[in-house]
Parts: sequence; C-alpha cells; structure tokens
Amino acid sequence: MEAEAVKAYSGYWREMERAYAAADVKASKLTSYASGVALVKAQVETERMKKNGSTLSGGVTVTNSTVTQLDNSKKLPKAELSSCLDVSKWISLDKEGKPVALPSTRVTKYVATATMERWADGWRVLTAQPHADQPC
Repeated sequence: MEAEAVKAYSGYWREMERAYAAADVKASKLTSYASGVALVKAQVETERMKKNGSTLSGGVTVTNSTVTQLDNSKKLPKAELSSCLDVSKWISLDKEGKPVALPSTRVTKYVATATMERWADGWRVLTAQPHADQPC
C-alpha cells in the first residue's frame, strides 16, 4: 500500500509539471492524482499564471519519498508522505516565453509533505506543503 501511495505522489508531480507548463490544470491529468486543497491550490495558481501570461518550463525532481504515517483503520485509508523536492530545473517564463530572473536566494531543494487518501481508483493528494525552511 505504501508503494502505491509513493507512485501516486510521483504521478501528482508529473501532472503538476504539465499543468504549470500550460498554465491550465485541464491540460493535465491532475484530477486523477489530486483532490481537495491540493487540487484547488493548483487551479488557483494556474489561473493566476494564465492571467499573467506566465508558465513554468522544465521539471521537478522528487526523491526520498517516504510514507511517514499510514492509517488503514478507516474506510478510506490515509497516508502522510515526506519527500525531497528539487525545483532547480523549473524555469519561470514570461508572456513571450522568456525566462524570468529569479532571486539568487531562491530555495530550490527542500522537504515537501503531503496528506493522501486512498480512493477506490487509487491514491489522491489532498494537501501538499512545501517546507522551504527545511533543505534536503
């Protein structure tokens, strides 16, 4: 069950890359991997990006994904997951597709946590929280 959650979490980030590259959640299969706060947050962020004419290019590297807590006692099992998120290859692009200068102090490799729930058709990320103050 833990391996399934980790695989779904990787799928979540793969689809986040697609959504941010297009500035549109509908350009991805994110709804197959996210729900609740995580999905709403992605929708709000991509709408803001679309309004500003910006996108993200490149990718995210997710390593050391570990289920830190698993609760099978409920109808819908829940899991807490921790990973190392490396966004150093994610490049912010402006309306013309040109890279936007980012602060040199930008944190690009940090711990991220997620709360997940197992539905009939697979695991969903309900919350995803970056911890930029926790390098990895």
